[in-house]
Amino acid sequence: MNKRKFNKLLDKLRNHDNSALEPIYNEYHGRITYTALQIVRDYSEATDIASDIFLYLLENADSVDYIEYPDAWMRRLTKNFSIDFVRRDAKLMKTDNFVFKNDSEPNISEKACLCLEIAAAVGRLSEQQQNLFELHYIYGFKYKEIAATLSIPIGTIKRKIQEIKTELKKYL
Repeated sequence: MNKRKFNKLLDKLRNHDNSALEPIYNEYHGRITYTALQIVRDYSEATDIASDIFLYLLENADSVDYIEYPDAWMRRLTKNFSIDFVRRDAKLMKTDNFVFKNDSEPNISEKACLCLEIAAAVGRLSEQQQNLFELHYIYGFKYKEIAATLSIPIGTIKRKIQEIKTELKKYL
């Protein structure tokens, strides 16, 4: 969707013409869901995030300025909403990510023990270090994506990830 059409539709939303949301929805729903799915790895959560984004547009059109690059803006909005979801859900996921899948066996395997040791070591890190660890190692974000998301220079992200590795080696 070109910027002229997108901003005209935003103007209509600002004037409480809710029908203007339909063309935006038709244009972006699939891309938003796909982008969110890459981050949250759960289709139902990705569709919830997509719904939240369209609700946000509907409720906050007045606070949205002129958008120069609508595709990039919608992608960034999707990433931000998805990362916010991951952060809110992180406390539950911290323990879930380290559970050995075949935990029905009565004997704990070496893999399960290692996972528990890693989980304990990660638990000793600061909250910021835990978030960086999860973004990079659990969710697969690249340094560049983490830097853009957190508005931190990429060199700082690389250094902090290296510090995390060093600290984890001490605990393991």
